[in-house]
Parts: sequence; C-alpha cells; structure tokens
Amino acid sequence: MAVTYNSECIELPVLNQQAVTEWIVRVAATYQRRVGDINFIFVNDERILEINREFIGHDYYTDHIGFDYCEGTILSGDIYISLDTVRTNADLFKVSYNNELHRVIIHGVLHLCGIEDKEPGQRAEMERAENIALADIDFLSESCHKEGERFASEPARTSAEEGVSESCSAIRTSIPAEITHIALDTVDSTNNYLKTNASQLQDDVTLVTADFQTSGRGQRGNSWESEAGKNVVYSLLIHPSRIKPSQMFVISEISALSICCALNDVVTSMPVGIETDCFSIKWPNDIYYGNRKVAGILIETDILGNKIENAVIGVGVNVNQQQFVSDAPNPVSLFQILGRETERQSVIGQIMHRFMQYYDLLKCGELESIHQMFMQNLFRRDGVHKYRDSNGTFEASVQEVELTGHLILRDTEGTLRRYAFKEVEYLF
Repeated sequence: MAVTYNSECIELPVLNQQAVTEWIVRVAATYQRRVGDINFIFVNDERILEINREFIGHDYYTDHIGFDYCEGTILSGDIYISLDTVRTNADLFKVSYNNELHRVIIHGVLHLCGIEDKEPGQRAEMERAENIALADIDFLSESCHKEGERFASEPARTSAEEGVSESCSAIRTSIPAEITHIALDTVDSTNNYLKTNASQLQDDVTLVTADFQTSGRGQRGNSWESEAGKNVVYSLLIHPSRIKPSQMFVISEISALSICCALNDVVTSMPVGIETDCFSIKWPNDIYYGNRKVAGILIETDILGNKIENAVIGVGVNVNQQQFVSDAPNPVSLFQILGRETERQSVIGQIMHRFMQYYDLLKCGELESIHQMFMQNLFRRDGVHKYRDSNGTFEASVQEVELTGHLILRDTEGTLRRYAFKEVEYLF
C-alpha cells in the first residue's frame, strides 16, 4: 500500500499526510475495499484544464480529475486536484479551505470505491458518503453538519495561520462512549486488576486507569518507573476472538499505533515548533522520540484452543515526569520534549480514540492495512544501524516485520537475519 502526495506547477498543500492516509484506509474499509497505490497530484487551474481537455475532452475548470486503476477490491489510481478551484469553492460555499480540500480528497477516493455522482440522485448519495467520511476526521477542528451540508463557516485565516493550523489535530479529551472506563487512584498493576476481574468484564473494550501503580511492570518482568499523578498509566481488556493466536501480533500493532499517532496528534496541536510525526514505534512495540523511550506496552493474552479469549494491554506513557531516577537506559517524557506540562486527559482521550479506530479495522479483518501503517511508523525503518545478537555486533537495515511479529534484518553482507522478541538488541 502506498498513498503519495505530489504537486505540479504549485506548492504542495500543508497536510497531515499520515493522518489523511489512515483516514483513507478507514473509509475504504467501510466499502470492503483495500488501499493499493493512490497518488494525489495537486495542481493549479491551468494544469487541471489541460488534463481535462486532453484526457476527458471537456473545456472547463474542475476541482478534481481521477484516473481509476483499481483491480477488484484494491483501490489504485491517480487523483489530480486543483487547489485554485478548491479555494474558489471554499469561498463560494463559505467553508474553510482546509475542509473543502479534505472533501475533494475523499470525493476522489469514494469514486474509486464505486460511488458516482453523474445521474439523478447520485449526487445526494455522494454528498451523504462524503459527510459520513468527514465525520470520521480526527485531524480537523470543525465537525460536520447534517447530511447534505458543507462545514460551518469560520473566520478567514491569514496564510501564516493556515500554515500552522492545517496540520493540527482536534484533540479528544473524553473517553469514547463504547469503552467501559474504570478509574482508580492506586493499584498494584492495572494489568493484574483486569486479569483478576476478566470473567466479570465482558464489554467489548474495558479501560482501567490509575494515578499510580505500586507494582507496574514492563516486558519480561522489568519494572516501569512512573511518578504518582504525573503520567498516563492504563490497561485495556479486549476480546479479539476473531483473530487466531498466530495473528496476535496485530494486537501489539494497534496498541503501538494508537499511542504513536496520538502523541503525534497531541504534539502537532501545540504551538511549540516540534517536528510533526516525531514519534515512532521501536519493534516490537515501544514508542520512541528520537532515540529515547516515551512509552512502553505489556500485552498478556488468554488463549483457548484456536482463539484469543482475552487480551490485556498494559501501557505507561511518560507525560509530565521531569526526572527519572531508575537505571532505565533512555527514558524521556513529554515534559522534557515540550518544556511544558501536558493535560493528561488529552493524552489518554486521544489514545483511546485512536485505539478504537484501529480496533475497528482489526474487527473488519483489515490486518494487512494495519500492518502497513505499523511499518510506516517503524523506528529505524530507513538506513543502516547497529545491532547485537548472540553472535556479536553487526550493522543492518530493517527488511520487514512479519505478520507473526518476527523482525527481519538485512546485514551489510546481504544476509537476512530473523529474530523473535529479545533475540536482538538495538545499539545507539
């Protein structure tokens, strides 16, 4: 899967490309489609007119022209979008340029999904599909009005304001209604709490949060340092019976993606000059800022026969802790990154909204789409880096992470090396 964003004869618009790509994947999944290669090309009015004349035989301006290369349920195509016409239409309909741009983007994708708008009644169906898709946006500040309407108008922005705000996320501080939330002050371990009470907790998703854990754990029994009331500490209980034990790594993928993308959302929403998409997933599921660990995940599963009855996902995110006194080698907090405190509720709220997006994809069977997004956010996904295994130190590049969770490295001799968790060490 590759969704690309390019421009001809005009500057590329400011987009949260990762969030837009994930949004497109979610929308496609609702039509039982998978995303293949979709190329967005942003152009000016003169270029869209040339394309319209040459390939369509029409002599007028338009906001977009699409070329459909779909094969079966795999969406592929080139979508040309005139930013000049997008801006003109935004003024005409009294909506923000940003919202009109995303409407045209998803309009092109919906065409690839088979939705047309040429015949009587089709336009209303297309607008309904657009509005449903736009209501799922987590990275725009406005919300969609009733069916058939565009977004509500807003004060005009200066170009400088657009440059900042158009990549910003609408941060959710509330827990999604479909999640059962249990809030505790202190507990030995949120994972232990859920495992002990799992038989009584049969809702689809149960969240337990705590201000402090007396016995918080990381992978393989490692302790997790977390100052009381400063960080986000939680566990989720889910019942992913639709996936097989051999596919359980997808639980790790959606857990890591939800945290990684939510932290990118939170940081992007702040006027602090931090690079967007600055967080990544260190295999198998640690969340990193640069070479430092900001969050960790511990997943424990109950398997009965060929299905996973319960999965408990324990998470610790370093939010407002200013100092770390344990011997953990490379911790970092949002406070240390941003130089300011962050509202913890905004962090957990955004993580939960992200989690439900990815969990819905899992329940729809979109394991390959989830895996592709995981790979796009992988730490050290590019370049040659140093590692160490039982045979010594070597340099290698990441070749792949298998759906089973095994890491495949290609060393400088060209040899492929396959590792399970804890069989290889990252060197910095």
